[in-house]
Amino acid sequence: MTEQELIALVMASFESERTSNPEVGLALLHPDFRVTEMNVGPDGTVFRTLEGKAVRNLIQSAFQIAAREYQYINVVADAQTQVVMMEFVEVSPDPRNGKRFRTPIVAICEIKDRKIYRTRHYTDDRLSYEYLEQPDIDGVLS
Repeated sequence: MTEQELIALVMASFESERTSNPEVGLALLHPDFRVTEMNVGPDGTVFRTLEGKAVRNLIQSAFQIAAREYQYINVVADAQTQVVMMEFVEVSPDPRNGKRFRTPIVAICEIKDRKIYRTRHYTDDRLSYEYLEQPDIDGVLS
């Protein structure tokens, strides 16, 4: 795939999540898809990895978050390695009070057979529970 096609594929995946369309999201994933969180999770698990049914369950629940937004900072693709690297901020409302969570994330997506094959997410899960303001995010990204 070309660099533009790689980026379009990964962006379509994010758009399917933003618009709560799990069927589209699942169709973009390789049958052997695996996602790895490159951190220590809230429960102490190091490098939590999901695949198979666990991925499908995650998608069904994660795609239900209403009013999610993505702020893309950097998106780069390499046609030779079939990899897309994205730096972005995931913004989602806290259903309890409507305040916005802003989580900076870097995702590395490997493509195989024109599908998303492997994804690694680099983030600090603790930030997912902070009410970071947009100027806080903008200050470190400029």
